[in-house]
Amino acid sequence: LILPPKTAGFPYRNEIEELFREKRLKYFVIMESSNIELSSLYVEMGLGVSFASIAKGVPVFENRKLDRISLNHFLKSDYICIISRKGKKITKFQNAFLEMLFDSSHSENSDT
Repeated sequence: LILPPKTAGFPYRNEIEELFREKRLKYFVIMESSNIELSSLYVEMGLGVSFASIAKGVPVFENRKLDRISLNHFLKSDYICIISRKGKKITKFQNAFLEMLFDSSHSENSDT
């Protein structure tokens, strides 16, 4: 995972980790980044999956090799989503991660 730093400026980091604890998901933070543009570049490079808080209507992901999955049914903010590499086949372990996160084979489709 590519997550924001554990600082007061990024309160949703704690919410993400609490969600993982509730779901009993094991995870590994490969790096921390406080910059969504840099985090999305790392995702496009195939280095991991990132979580981002983005404003609706902002063209952050237009013309990029990125997909997003909304997490608004898990977390308070309705702008938080999972970012993954667009057009790349999801591996078995990535699919298993999404299934565990969503409590079943119900994986919400990308909204981009």
